[in-house]
Amino acid sequence: MTGIPGQVNGVRWRPALQRIIGYNLNDGTFDRKTKSQVSRLRISAAKLVELRNSTREHTFTCSFDIGDTKFSANKIITIFNPSKKLSFNLSFFFFMFIAYFHMKSFVVR
Repeated sequence: MTGIPGQVNGVRWRPALQRIIGYNLNDGTFDRKTKSQVSRLRISAAKLVELRNSTREHTFTCSFDIGDTKFSANKIITIFNPSKKLSFNLSFFFFMFIAYFHMKSFVVR
């Protein structure tokens, strides 16, 4: 968030909570030059697997209050399952590599 007057503590991320295993919430540090603060939500690998098993897209809402003014921003994350694609891509690449050299040796003969 930008344009804030100073350090904000107690930043909330919904549906993530600090007490839920797999989430690590950090308020961030106020930058006086840019008048901004970056709050971070870290999600463990195990939690990502759990989230991916329920649905591919998840919306997290970052919110905080300054006096009576409420601020919030949404972040949508998409969780992919790259291990399956990677093995397919590597297998396909290996197949094409073998086919190329087989064809090349066939043409040379």
